[in-house]
Amino acid sequence: MASGNNFDKTKGVRSVGKHNIKGLYLFERCSGGILNLKFDSEVLESFYYKCTYPSSRGRFRFATVLTAFLSVAWLVYFSILQHHSCLVYRIGFSLGVVISITYFLTSFFDKLFKPRAILISGSHAWISCLLGLLAFTPPEPGATLAFNLSLILQLILITYTMAPLRLWQLLVICGPVSVLQIVLASVRYGRVPGWFILLFFVGHFSVHLIGINLHLMSQVWRRSTFLRMGYNALMRKALKKEQEIRDDMIRSLMPNQVAQEVMREVGNESSIEYDTNDDDDDHRRSNGKNKNKHKKNKSKQSHQRKLKDKKSHNEANSINLGENFKISGLSYIGDEVDSEDEDERQTPKKASVGSNCEQQPIRQDDLEMGLGISDAGSPCSQKCSLMPKAAVVPPSRAVAFRKFHVNQLENVSVLFADIVGFTKMSSNKSASHLVYLLNDLFGRFDRLCELVGCEKIATLGDCYYCVSGCPNPTEDHAERTVEMGRAMCLAIQQFDEDHSEEVNMRVGVHTGKVICGIVGTRRFKFDVWSNDVTLANEMESSGEAGKVHISEATLSFVKDIYEVSEGKPVHDIRKFKVLVEFFNKEEQCFAIKHTQDEAMIKTYFIEKRLDDKPVVSLPPMQLEVGPVQLQSVNQSSNLQPIS
Repeated sequence: MASGNNFDKTKGVRSVGKHNIKGLYLFERCSGGILNLKFDSEVLESFYYKCTYPSSRGRFRFATVLTAFLSVAWLVYFSILQHHSCLVYRIGFSLGVVISITYFLTSFFDKLFKPRAILISGSHAWISCLLGLLAFTPPEPGATLAFNLSLILQLILITYTMAPLRLWQLLVICGPVSVLQIVLASVRYGRVPGWFILLFFVGHFSVHLIGINLHLMSQVWRRSTFLRMGYNALMRKALKKEQEIRDDMIRSLMPNQVAQEVMREVGNESSIEYDTNDDDDDHRRSNGKNKNKHKKNKSKQSHQRKLKDKKSHNEANSINLGENFKISGLSYIGDEVDSEDEDERQTPKKASVGSNCEQQPIRQDDLEMGLGISDAGSPCSQKCSLMPKAAVVPPSRAVAFRKFHVNQLENVSVLFADIVGFTKMSSNKSASHLVYLLNDLFGRFDRLCELVGCEKIATLGDCYYCVSGCPNPTEDHAERTVEMGRAMCLAIQQFDEDHSEEVNMRVGVHTGKVICGIVGTRRFKFDVWSNDVTLANEMESSGEAGKVHISEATLSFVKDIYEVSEGKPVHDIRKFKVLVEFFNKEEQCFAIKHTQDEAMIKTYFIEKRLDDKPVVSLPPMQLEVGPVQLQSVNQSSNLQPIS
């Protein structure tokens, strides 16, 4: 619904690009003119018709019901009269009731009514108006010309306000009816006075003006409202899409549980900010009220001075001087008392003595009364220095530490995996092609994380690491990480077949305690920290290509599930190089040194599952040559090694 057309409501000018198109534009995106009001876009116009069809159908039904009600009322009236000249009225109103009910029932058949809504509405309006002209068929008038005039005017006004038609269609229907009635009224029953014909003309002209005005106002209101609602819908859709993108981005950086907590905290901070703004508005309004009160006091003082100027000059000067000091002093003291009471309600009891006189500003009210400087040594100023006031800090603006989303968990399995042969693979490829390959490989690992039930932490160059049992504890955390490692070794074999590469994975797993959460306020992400995490990295670096290297702690959880082979022991960095205090006998003093004994832990390699359960694998992928890969292929003649 966005458009490059700019509509100026005050000048009635629509600018398209650098050109201004002058014309009668009653609403934004109007095509121009008043006889056929519509939007300047066929797509927008068709969508408007589709959206407003229920309301247009409702107006048509109301018009048929109103016409039928008027016909029934007048039919009862002329039936009671029992006059032979009223027969044509009874016939006409009976036909009006039948026709209105028929059209009313037709509107309930959407397959018939919806594609022919304009035709059906126009025919009902035309037939109703023609039935009003049946009064001129008998040789003698059955009612007065004023009644015939009022009847036609009612039908014309109903047509203008209720029929879902264009303005030119309404004029085509109602215009000839008005002309026919004026002509028939002037020639059908003999000579009619000119003033009576003028009355007919003025009545029809006025009703047409009223009907045109009501029709245009309703059209402008409906179309403007539709356009505003469309813009609001687009804005809500854009905001919803932006929020979904933000939520997806946050969920990609951290687990869903942590992401919801972070977003909830952001929402609470926004509500606090809104409350703070409301408090500021209330404070400004209260200050404005105080200023208005002070202006009233000043006007009252000036009025009193004018009254006392009628006395003698010396006497008036003395009286005015004393009155000024008296009123000013009372006003100053009153303001001080009020401000002190307010400060006592809003601030804590403890205050700093030396900083309050500097924090107490000279008020503009006091300067206007001449008290800002002359009362520096007054009791009020001494009172200010002896009874200092603390700086007012609203509770909503109090400085608080940002909430830390950090938890300590036990029995968490950490997996580190590194690409073996990455340096060789990257030596003969362009940067774009290398990024494409890494994106494909790590994308497979991400899908495996979802299938196995692990939580991805991050990718560090060609290193990929994930955890299980964090942030949501699970009993089979060790089995999940081992299965993830086995699946990664199988996935990289499929990767080699798809891209004709010769790389492999070295996987290390360790189980222990971790601290997980979010640290920082900008570009933060979910991460884990502990010596056990570092030990898991050590398990990866000391492993073998194509195998899952696990520690003794991890084996204690999966010893009944997998067949393992013993590996080389590794240094237990959790106990290596611990600072200890000892007594140096040579220097006869206490000193600090690192422990020299290196603790070792046993390690194992996963061979196979005891229950022969297959390794989790991804379905075969159909690789598509994307723009990045095409660019890499085209630049293959200018390959530069990556340093």
